[in-house]
Amino acid sequence: MDSKKSRYGRFMNSRVPSSERYRPTDYEHAANCATHGVWIIPSLVGGSVLYFLSVDQWQAAAAWLYGAGLSGLFISSTLFHTVAWKIRHLRIVEQRFHMCDRMAIYFFIAASYTP
Repeated sequence: MDSKKSRYGRFMNSRVPSSERYRPTDYEHAANCATHGVWIIPSLVGGSVLYFLSVDQWQAAAAWLYGAGLSGLFISSTLFHTVAWKIRHLRIVEQRFHMCDRMAIYFFIAASYTP
């Protein structure tokens, strides 16, 4: 069944050939911005709570790393998706934000393994 002919076809992309990169729809960009942006404040609050509940310097360092990783992930992801959605004609800027988004993902993975 062709996804474009279904009731929700406007929300979906067609299959991307292997020679091209994936291009999200405007609905996907809006959903990414909203779902990532809504978690910025809770991640900042959660990281602060972890930090202030720490009892020694090692817990404080781990809380700071985890909170920074989580908050950085949501902030960079929201910025990347906003840039990719609204100023996609500036390809080099989009690439830089994409690189920062990937770095934030890797930093968060490392921070989540902090003891």
